[in-house]
Amino acid sequence: METKPSRITACAFLRCKQDTYEPPLVEGEEPQSSVPRVYWCGKTLGPFGPDGEFVDVASCQAERECFSGTIAGGGIPMDDPQV
Repeated sequence: METKPSRITACAFLRCKQDTYEPPLVEGEEPQSSVPRVYWCGKTLGPFGPDGEFVDVASCQAERECFSGTIAGGGIPMDDPQV
C-alpha cells in the first residue's frame, strides 16, 4: 500500500497566491514555481500575524499563540456589516 507524503500544515489563516494555482507543499519538497511565495495573514491582512511576528509556512505552526487549525469563527470581526 502506497502512503501519501505528509503535507506541510500551517495556520488556516496563512495565505499565499501561489497556493491557488499549485498543489500544496509536501514535507521535504521544493515549490514547483521559481516565483517566490509571498505570504500574508488572513486575520491581519498583512505580512505579520496578530502577535506581530512575520508570517510564512515555517513560522505559522501550532506552537504560535495566534495559530488556528480551522477558519471557523476566527475571521476579522466586522464592526459595521453595512460597509
